[in-house]
Amino acid sequence: MKLFSQQAQSSEAQARKAFKYMFMTGSINRYEADRLGICHLAARVQDLEQKGFRYRYQDENGVADFHGITHDKIRPLFYRLAEHITRSAGLLCGVDI
Repeated sequence: MKLFSQQAQSSEAQARKAFKYMFMTGSINRYEADRLGICHLAARVQDLEQKGFRYRYQDENGVADFHGITHDKIRPLFYRLAEHITRSAGLLCGVDI
């Protein structure tokens, strides 16, 4: 029996997953990323920024982690959809535009 049979996805796949989540919900924070299997959200965001995507952020207080413990100064990232509609479609389709 394997205790850890599931491997982490590639950084590219994780960046795409983070983008899709932001595209669908409007934002993502580190706890949401953890639930989605995205390792080191900051690095995935940098990967996306290198492709030309830009984000804004606003610190939030009282954000619960997966244990139900609340934390302050959690920085969700918000995607600026209107500025990158063509790139958005390309990344969702897996094409680098």
